[in-house]
Amino acid sequence: MTIGSRLAKALSIVALVLACSGPFGLVYIGCQAPANSHREERKRWAVAEIIFLASPAGALLGASIHFWYRRRHRFRYADASVPVGIASSLAILVMFPMFAQSRDSRPSICYSNEKQLVLGLLQYAQDYDDRLPLHNSWNDALFPYTKNASTLMCPEEEYQKVPSYGFNGVLAGRTITPIKDSSNVVTLIDSTTGRNREVSLRDFPFPDRHGTHVNVAFADGHVKVVQANRVRDLIWNPEWPKKKAGKK
Repeated sequence: MTIGSRLAKALSIVALVLACSGPFGLVYIGCQAPANSHREERKRWAVAEIIFLASPAGALLGASIHFWYRRRHRFRYADASVPVGIASSLAILVMFPMFAQSRDSRPSICYSNEKQLVLGLLQYAQDYDDRLPLHNSWNDALFPYTKNASTLMCPEEEYQKVPSYGFNGVLAGRTITPIKDSSNVVTLIDSTTGRNREVSLRDFPFPDRHGTHVNVAFADGHVKVVQANRVRDLIWNPEWPKKKAGKK
């Protein structure tokens, strides 16, 4: 057997191994426990995507060996890698979106935390003449309403000893009910860690704990997942209706 044939035989084995890698990638993703952070999850998916890409590469390598050397020698591994690689690639196309959807649809504890916090802010305002807490004490002010200090920590933040949400400083100590367009007024947002963190649009861009989006709580009490680059389009400096002059 010539050196070229030996090399082709070795490459044909490599092609079959690559072609079979797709199902291993799906098993790898399916067996993974929930990641402790978004960064860790992204690393896992990067590894899986590399494994997935090996299947079509194996099929292509096997097909190349098949056409180049078929006249002289028969390389069964190369021949087998073509249908196996194609089948693996098709399986990935069908299963990958399902895994991705299940990953993205998992309940977000961070989202739930912000929901509890913004409702706590509204309850606080009801008890204090419709005014929100001051920026330098809002963490402590919310504890009687949330009853759980862990709501101040995003579970995807690596440092879990300090709160990881910021309060729009413009709203501190101000009345909440008469704000115009309250459904678009930023109240709480994912931010850098810090106790009683006060934020503004000057802090843009905000941390990428959730990848391309951040969780934002609004003045009307709802929470929304917002694309990180769209945060600037939200209302950070709301308007309050002018008080009407009293009649003489």
